[in-house]
Amino acid sequence: MTVPGFTLQSLGSQAPDLPVEVAWFLRRCMCMTHEDAVVALACLLEPPRPRERAAALLRDLASVHAAAQGDEAWWRARGAVTHREAQRLCAAFRLHALVQAMQLPSSMTGPEEVARALAPIASRGREELWLLTVDSSLRPLSRVRVAQGGRTSCSATPADVLRRAILDGATGLFLAHNHPSGDPRPSASDRRFTTQLSRAARPLGITVHDHLVLTTRAWRSELTEAQGLMSPRRAQVQGDRVSDSP
Repeated sequence: MTVPGFTLQSLGSQAPDLPVEVAWFLRRCMCMTHEDAVVALACLLEPPRPRERAAALLRDLASVHAAAQGDEAWWRARGAVTHREAQRLCAAFRLHALVQAMQLPSSMTGPEEVARALAPIASRGREELWLLTVDSSLRPLSRVRVAQGGRTSCSATPADVLRRAILDGATGLFLAHNHPSGDPRPSASDRRFTTQLSRAARPLGITVHDHLVLTTRAWRSELTEAQGLMSPRRAQVQGDRVSDSP
């Protein structure tokens, strides 16, 4: 994994590249750019000016997790013009929360749970960096792909990770990325990235609980050096069936 330059100021200096996690709407929604998210959200809105209003909704959306709890009145107060718009937004975000709850364990108590939750990425032919955000009780909030690279590297910045964690209102996070080479040992670049991320997350009140390297045969923790075996069959079957989400 390569690590471009990073400062805390870069969190606010770039255009937001945040997912609108409407899982039923687009299969790739967990990997959307900000522009793609505006276009997708605009499809849930009615004239006039659906794209402008979608962009405004995104700007005012403090937390995807909070949005999943919002009722029709909550969405009307944030810009939904009609009763039908508010209903669509409620349904989209609540359905996403339901899908997340069905796919993730009730809590992330250790690296084994993280490895199981992200096992499908282990068999992919290019490096991918994935994020699991959690609350103060280590309950998962969301799972999202941060970056995708080539066979030997994946470029990301701490800001890429922290913007998504802030969107979820997370107090902690777990990271995992795959090594197509089959070697689960973290590289020097992997360790530099984790160190930079931990330092940047601390002033924001976010804890980096762990960063795992996954292969089809084994996983390894960067922070604790814990390691274990993967389930090749699970990783291969699910990885082939869904290309953009575990």
